[in-house]
Order: sequence, then C-alpha cells, then structure tokens
Amino acid sequence: MKTKQNSFILPDPLKEGDIIGLPAPAGIVSKNVVNRVVRIFKENGFTNLILPDISRTFRYFAADDKSRADDFNRMIEARNVKAIIALRGGYGSVRILNDVNISELIKKRIIFCGYSDISLFHTLIFNSRKLISFYGPMPGIDFSLKNMNSIKGFFNFLKNFSRNDITYSFKNDLKLKKAEFSGTAFASCLTLLQTTAGTEYQPNLSGSILFLEDVNEESYRVDRMLHHLLHSGILSGVKIIVFCLKGSESETGDLNEILDEISVKTGIHIIRGFRFGHLSPFNIIPIGSVCKVEIKGNKILLNFLLR
Repeated sequence: MKTKQNSFILPDPLKEGDIIGLPAPAGIVSKNVVNRVVRIFKENGFTNLILPDISRTFRYFAADDKSRADDFNRMIEARNVKAIIALRGGYGSVRILNDVNISELIKKRIIFCGYSDISLFHTLIFNSRKLISFYGPMPGIDFSLKNMNSIKGFFNFLKNFSRNDITYSFKNDLKLKKAEFSGTAFASCLTLLQTTAGTEYQPNLSGSILFLEDVNEESYRVDRMLHHLLHSGILSGVKIIVFCLKGSESETGDLNEILDEISVKTGIHIIRGFRFGHLSPFNIIPIGSVCKVEIKGNKILLNFLLR
C-alpha cells in the first residue's frame, strides 16, 4: 500500500502464523536469550520463526562476517517470509552491508525492524525510496518479563499498523514558536549515521524530518558527530531534527548549547523530549512515511501517515 504524498510503500501487516526471521547481524546473542524470545513469539501466535546460528561466535560478533550475512540472506530469501526483526544491535552491521541482499528484502516488501547498529540497514532501505521500515524494538534486547504490556503492544502494532496513523505527543525542553513541518521521516542512531558520511551509503535527507538518537555519548563526541553531519552535507535540506540522547544528566546544559549552536549554523529547528530508540524502543518510527510535526510552545505533536 502506497502512503500519502511519497513513493514509499507500506508492507503488509502480519497475521498470526506468518513466517518471521530473527537475524543477529551484529553483536553476540546467547542461547538463553534466543529461547526467551522464541517463547514470547510463540505465546503471541507466531510459531514459524527462522533463527540464526549462534554457535559460531567470533570476537564480539554473533558469528564471522560471512556467517552473519548468510543467515540474514537465508531469512530474506525464505519463501513467504513476512517480517525480519533484528535480535539485537551492538557492532558489526557495517562489515556486511555489501553482502546482505537488501534489494530482495525491498522487492518482497518484508517488514523490517530494529535500531542502534541496525540503523545502517534502515539507511539502505531508505535510500531505495521504495519501502517503509520500522525503527523499533529488538527482541534480544527489549523483550523481558518486565515489559510484557509493551511487547503485546508491539505485536498488536505489527498486525494493525496499516489501519491507523501513528501519533505521539510530548513536551519539548524549551518553549518554541508555533510552527508546523511536514516531510519524510528518517530515524537513525547518531553514531551510525555519521559513519555513512562521504560513502556510497550517505542518505539524501533533503525534505526529511530527522529523528536522531544515541546512548552514553559525551557532549564533545555529540558535538563532533553533529558537525561531521553538517560538513558532509547530510543535514542539507532537513526540515527539523528530533533529538534523543540517553547519557549523563550532568551534561544536559552542554548538550543544549551544542544543539542550539547547530541549529543556528544550519537554520534547522532541533527539539528534544521525545523518547525512542535506546531510551524507549517501543516508540516506533516508520522510516519513509510522511511525518507531520506541530509545535505549540513546549507541546509537540508527531503524526506519521500510514493510511
């Protein structure tokens, strides 16, 4: 189903019994974690799962590069697979970008979900301008007995996302002038987006609503990465940035100053207060959808058009 006002296609929602691939393209995943994830999927009506081979760990990766890519491709190429949800991020996706058959995933309109290191695969999908993907939870990290309500909400989302637009409301740290923005949603981990600068993977974000997040990054590193994005041209044409950082509270003042400086240099509004990614993975961002942002003082409304 094509979404409003752009070329990105929304994949079909899941039905109970659909085939789901759970790759581990980056960090190590333990057998206990996989068993817990499988149990939760089955309890929610999804029993047809394609699992990675986690027996061949290599350094801090789930397996060597070839094995991780082969596992991922096996899931993409599986007959009737409907969704691929990364088990976890960590580090390692950048090593297999050229080896994963993302074009086939796009052609088959497979649901794709993850965040953190998985941002790089979202970028490849986004660069095609053909398929909406979801910046959202990773079962190996985010599925636990403590958040079963959020997990059930996630499964409900996977089965019903084409029926309703996604809306979030939150308060910004600072009061802003009343304004409205509309553009194509793009979300990424800041660290991963800046690694694409100057490469064939660098996205064209002109006309985009940019959602940036990261975890445990000190202010000077955030400063450096944002300036890298500025100098590389990645921020050219971005309409507004929604920024979320999980880190030291003592650095909040420095961070606000840095964001203000970037805003002045680029002319781009930067707002904070919306939690997603590492800080709140169940607040899902549909990358490639049309996003409308409404600002009224310190109150912000986000509306992602999916119908």
